[in-house]
Amino acid sequence: FNDTAPEGIFHRILEDNPILLDVYGLCQSKPVLKYPQGHTSVIGKESLVPDFIVVYPDRSYKLVEIERPSKGMATKEGQPRAELTQGIFQIAEWKHFIKTHYDSIKDKYPGIQSKCKSMIVMSRSTQKAFGGLQDQKAYTELLMEQCNVNDVLTYDDILERASFAYYQLTGLAPSSI
Repeated sequence: FNDTAPEGIFHRILEDNPILLDVYGLCQSKPVLKYPQGHTSVIGKESLVPDFIVVYPDRSYKLVEIERPSKGMATKEGQPRAELTQGIFQIAEWKHFIKTHYDSIKDKYPGIQSKCKSMIVMSRSTQKAFGGLQDQKAYTELLMEQCNVNDVLTYDDILERASFAYYQLTGLAPSSI
């Protein structure tokens, strides 16, 4: 596959390999958050569909928004690209739904209103994707602060995390540690 393939291709890869998103929780693909009868989102949606909700054994959760790896994080001037702010807006919509309509999902996701994190996965770990910025980790930390998102990761980051978890679990720590 290539980085510009439709987002659905990458969704399917993550759906088939959920350990790439999280080693500790169960990943639910495209759960529907339906507004109660007579209610809609602020912009008129009757339901919201996160790409994934990770459900942990301790009744905590993570909302996951994915975009294609070909989408960049930052402009040459260092501003977040529209594709990133679109993902951030979607997470804000989901959080608002959870806060205002918790009663409609509390049976399926008990405690989600108080123990819920969020994550965006997009782009690649290249200077081009980050508008030429040298310190990509510092930039994503700034984004997380600005946007109230717990994790902003590239596809390279999630592969690195999953590889590290594998090495830890098998006792085959990479020699670079």
